[in-house]
Amino acid sequence: MDAPRVLELLDHLSARDISVWIDGGWGVDALLGHQTRPHDDLDLITRLDDLDEVEQALHELGYVRDRRTVDNFAYLVDAAGHQVDVHAITTPDTTDACPTEVGRILGREVPVSGLRGKGLG
Repeated sequence: MDAPRVLELLDHLSARDISVWIDGGWGVDALLGHQTRPHDDLDLITRLDDLDEVEQALHELGYVRDRRTVDNFAYLVDAAGHQVDVHAITTPDTTDACPTEVGRILGREVPVSGLRGKGLG
């Protein structure tokens, strides 16, 4: 999963008004402002209510559900093997589902999950 593909996915979701936050390895690298290693996947966090919309939007780009272990976690993969892991969360305040930090990928600001150390991320 390279940086241009990450930005393409974020743009596609944003164009559909779907909020996501980057987590995992890409989240760490975004906070550092540069890629430190190759990434096999992209970890995203979204609201539980938006999980189906995220899956549909990514399906438009050729991603299909590889496996789903629980109701709030989806693994999606495209024909080339690019994987997106989507973690869905619920919070009392659905207007701001995830504490957000600002990171940078290829110089562009991106929303990064602030949940590391809080049981996710």
